[in-house]
Amino acid sequence: MGGMQIFDWLGRYPDFMEKAVPIDGSLQMTSYDLLAFGAKKRIIRTLRDDGRDNAEISAIIEQINQLSLRTPEWFVENVPSRELTDFLARDGASVYDSYDYERQQDAMMLLDLLGDSPESREAWAERVSAEVLVISGRRDQMVNPASAIEAARLLEAENFFHDSNCGHLGTVCEADAVRAAVHEFLK
Repeated sequence: MGGMQIFDWLGRYPDFMEKAVPIDGSLQMTSYDLLAFGAKKRIIRTLRDDGRDNAEISAIIEQINQLSLRTPEWFVENVPSRELTDFLARDGASVYDSYDYERQQDAMMLLDLLGDSPESREAWAERVSAEVLVISGRRDQMVNPASAIEAARLLEAENFFHDSNCGHLGTVCEADAVRAAVHEFLK
C-alpha cells in the first residue's frame, strides 16, 4: 500500500516533500480493484464462518494473490505445472492474520483521494507541490494502473511504466530499469 500512501501524503501534506515516487499505487479504486479486493474479503469471511483456521485462510488467500501478482504468461513461462506445488510452498507461503488482511482490503477499497467530480480531481492536483515520478505496471492485475496514470496526467508528471509479464512484481523483474528511472528523477 506504499504507493497509495504516497498519493495520500502528496495531497494531505503538500509541503512535506520536494519529490515523490509512488510505485504501483492508486488514488482511488477502479471497478476491477473493488471486485478483486471485495472477493478476497468475502472469501476470508466465508472461510472464517466455516471454522477454518488462520493458516488455512492465509494459504488460500495467498494462492488467490498469486493470480494477481504476476500475469498468466509469467506462470506459464516460469513455473512448469509439475513444479507449481513447490513454487507455492517456496514463493507463495505468506502467513498473516486474516483479520489484518481483511482490514487492509477495507482500507484499499475505501481509498478515494479524487472524488467523482473534475473539480475534486483538480483540487487534489493543485494541492500537490512536489515533483512526482509515477511508476506503474501496464499489466498489473493486483492494483489496476488506471488511477496512477490519471494521477500522472493531473500532475503533469512523468509516468514510468514497467511492462514485463511480472505484473505487479514488475518493479522487481525490471529492477535495473526502475532503479535507473528513479535515480535520474532524484538527481
